Amino acid sequence: MKCEVDLPGGQGPIAADMGRAAVRVNPSAASPEVVWARRVDPARVELQGVPLPSSQRRWKDVVIHDGVPSSSRKLAGKEYPVFDEIRLAEPSDYSTFMVVARIGPRNADRALLDKAEESGLSAVDWRPSIRFLCETCLQGVPHEKHFHEIEGGERLFGFAARREEQVREVTGAWASEQADCEVVSVRLMLGA
Repeated sequence: MKCEVDLPGGQGPIAADMGRAAVRVNPSAASPEVVWARRVDPARVELQGVPLPSSQRRWKDVVIHDGVPSSSRKLAGKEYPVFDEIRLAEPSDYSTFMVVARIGPRNADRALLDKAEESGLSAVDWRPSIRFLCETCLQGVPHEKHFHEIEGGERLFGFAARREEQVREVTGAWASEQADCEVVSVRLMLGA
């Protein structure tokens, strides 16, 4: 079977950047989650999103996936394959934390995500980034009508960090810079 990827020369495990893909983690679960990932070789991806704790996967976990895409997802007008996870290959040393924050001014949520990235962590606003799809869409390309914007108010953020102190440092600095924003809680959801 032809994978249509160029493999680097040399010996040892492949650790290339073969582009973006998505992987359905725990595909046999009642509500499987599709997470954006970076392909490191034809059969493995490194998770780039902060998965929900129920997936039992974390940011930067490397998973082995099925070689044939099961569906696709669009991002910025481009279509990407979705592969089903077979098993965890290399666990990450990052834990998953849930941050509940009250968002005041417009773009304060983006400022929090940027601050996390500047600190070497990963964060995602779970509420607007989660799309619940019908069974038909789970097997193919999702319809745009399943997405619903969430404005201001209390939000749930997923953070990937090695220690809770890192999350508290980033969120505390963000809250001190943003008017009408408050960190309500920080909770470990899935430890490394």
